[in-house]
Amino acid sequence: MHYKAKIKSVGRSETPELNDDWARSLDEGYESLADLRKKLRADLETYAESDADARLRNNAIAKLLEQNEFEVPEVLINNQARNLLNDFARDLQQRGVDLSKVENDFVQVAFHQMRTQAERDVRGAMLLDKIAEAEKIEVSDAEVEEEITKMAELYRTTSDEIKASLERQGGNGAIANNLRTRKAIESIIQKAKITDGPWVDESAQDPSAASGSVEKTEKPKRTRKTTAKKASAKTSSGTEAGS
Repeated sequence: MHYKAKIKSVGRSETPELNDDWARSLDEGYESLADLRKKLRADLETYAESDADARLRNNAIAKLLEQNEFEVPEVLINNQARNLLNDFARDLQQRGVDLSKVENDFVQVAFHQMRTQAERDVRGAMLLDKIAEAEKIEVSDAEVEEEITKMAELYRTTSDEIKASLERQGGNGAIANNLRTRKAIESIIQKAKITDGPWVDESAQDPSAASGSVEKTEKPKRTRKTTAKKASAKTSSGTEAGS
């Protein structure tokens, strides 16, 4: 292909000098460049802690699934696969894709690929439900109210509006179930043995290699987890940031 292009302008990127005046000019409440660096590091460490906790829970569930194999009803797998496919379709629509122009073959392939994740989701939900039953885990009305308050703060709305939305969707049952599942996962973590190691970028390796980091019988100590998380924060600072 041959084409002609006319250059209308040439821009040059100018980076400001890193000093206290520049930090204060950001209007983010930074008092100095050192203050900005301190708060950025705190943000990175907070993200790293959250990421490490999520990895820990995912690894625990993966180990649970690995050690407990059982048949899952096809109807449940298909229902969850359809839910995942609907979520995928909504995501495509939000990206500007015209769903009416999507080929049926593509939909069938996507549905087939989502069945693997759907089976894992259903199997995990069934196992966690049994664990919650065995541990006699219950969720109080006060805990549901507290969760609604947190949701209102997160979405910058009122608790009454959250409750009204939940009522339209069938009540507070979904929140209670989520809290029960969360408690079941916490009961697994409390009985797991957490082993420390150097931080590894799991996105750059085989995902299956991450499933062996949780063993049984010992409650994790916060200080040991923190060490691994801080290593993650230090690595992340040079580059980049879910129950």
